[in-house]
Amino acid sequence: GEEAWQARRDVDFARAATKELPPNSIVLTHDPSMFLVWGQAAAQMYLAEDAGWVRDYLVPRYQGGVFLHWNYWCNTVNDPNVDLCRQVRSAYFWEPFREYRERDLTVALLALQPRGLAPMSSGKEEPDTRHRRRRP
Repeated sequence: GEEAWQARRDVDFARAATKELPPNSIVLTHDPSMFLVWGQAAAQMYLAEDAGWVRDYLVPRYQGGVFLHWNYWCNTVNDPNVDLCRQVRSAYFWEPFREYRERDLTVALLALQPRGLAPMSSGKEEPDTRHRRRRP
């Protein structure tokens, strides 16, 4: 049925995209357990709020890269999870690694580079969320 179709698409996308991640990479996400089950290093997204820690600890440790999982929770409306997604994304240079769109859902893996390190080639585009419905 229609219930939870967005969450199911997010999981399907994440499973497929994980297979394409470079070795020795880490994903910052709201749901690290699914990535861990698939053998991918992952941690809670809130850790990226401290860009200095990401720069000084995660970047040197995970030579394959640090990735943000723009997930189901980044697509909800009027939710603190959306604020966290936007806050983390705005604190870094970033570029899309993989992205999937369907109806009002955009999910992606974004390669992150802390500001203060050499910027990435892009990092200006946002995942397309223009079609998101807003609650009053």
